Order: sequence, then C-alpha cells, then structure tokens
Amino acid sequence: MRSDKLSQFIIKLIKLTKSSELTWDSISPRDTELPNGEVILDKLYETTVNDRNFKLYRYKYKHYRDEYNFEWPQRIRLELLDSDGITDFEFEYQNSMNDLYEIVREQTSNVSNFIDSVLGLKLDILEAKYYTAKVSKDVTEKLKNKVTNNRLVIDATNQIDGDPDPGTVKKLKVTYSYSGDTLEKEVDEGQTLILP
Repeated sequence: MRSDKLSQFIIKLIKLTKSSELTWDSISPRDTELPNGEVILDKLYETTVNDRNFKLYRYKYKHYRDEYNFEWPQRIRLELLDSDGITDFEFEYQNSMNDLYEIVREQTSNVSNFIDSVLGLKLDILEAKYYTAKVSKDVTEKLKNKVTNNRLVIDATNQIDGDPDPGTVKKLKVTYSYSGDTLEKEVDEGQTLILP
C-alpha cells in the first residue's frame, strides 16, 4: 500500500472521529495475546467503516540494543479484521496513528463532556435557520438533535431538511448559547459549521 494513500486514510479516520461521524468502542485487552512478547497498554478500540471492522491500540515491544540490554518502545497499531475478529491486515505504522489514537481515546473516555459539566459549559441551540433572501426554513430542532458530546459539526447542505429555495445559494445561521454567552455563527451552503 502506498504511504500517501495510507496517510489520507488515517486523516479521514481522524476527521470522521473528530466530527463524531465515526464512533469507537473501548474494549479491555485482558485476553488479547500479541506476538513476540508485545504487551498492549491501555485499552483496545474497535470501529466499523464500510462494513469492515478495525482495531486500534497502543503496545510496547522489547527492542534489544545488544545481547544483554533492551528497551520497551511504544507504538500504535491499526488492524483490519475479518468477520471473526481475526487480523486480516496490519497497516504500516505512521506517525498520524498517534493522533488518531489520542482522539479515539478522548472520544471514548467522554472526558470533554465531563470537563464541560464540571465547568458548567453547555452548548444549546437557540435558533437555526437555513435561508435565502426570499425563503427561510427553521431547522432549530434538526440541529439540536445533531449535537453530540456538547459539540455540533454539520455541513450546510440541503441534507439538513430539504431545499427551501431551489437554484439559490443558501446560508445556515445559528444562534446558540455556550458558557453563559449568546453567540451567532453563519456559514454559506457547502461549508461546515462547527460549534462551539
């Protein structure tokens, strides 16, 4: 597999995970054996992309510097699994796998929501409209239902709730409260709205 293609794939996984379009399950590695005395650190994470299962984890392995001296470097591993959960393919290690691992770990731990709750931070969609100069469609409830982990990431497209004015470029305007402040954000059709 070409390295640039793999990099693009990992970046896509990172983007999907950040936007919560891709979720991962956290699994205890207790009964998982690795080859050559490798040891899994932390947890295993699994997800499904296009009906294929993937496993992601951090592990350490024994690296001998000479006959008597060794060290335990750490690395991230991403595997494609078959229908029985057996490794079909191990992806070549890339530094971007570290970023993917940290984002997955943050997502599955739900630490962001915990911190927001301790700080009293809450994202609340007050009003949202998808509109042109002639027509406006209220999409407040649609966007409220898309808030995940106190965050909203959505593309301003007709997929939200249909096309209010065919043939005309629309805008998505959202009034929201966060951290006690009432704020407003607007994006053009085709752009991605990210709150907060």
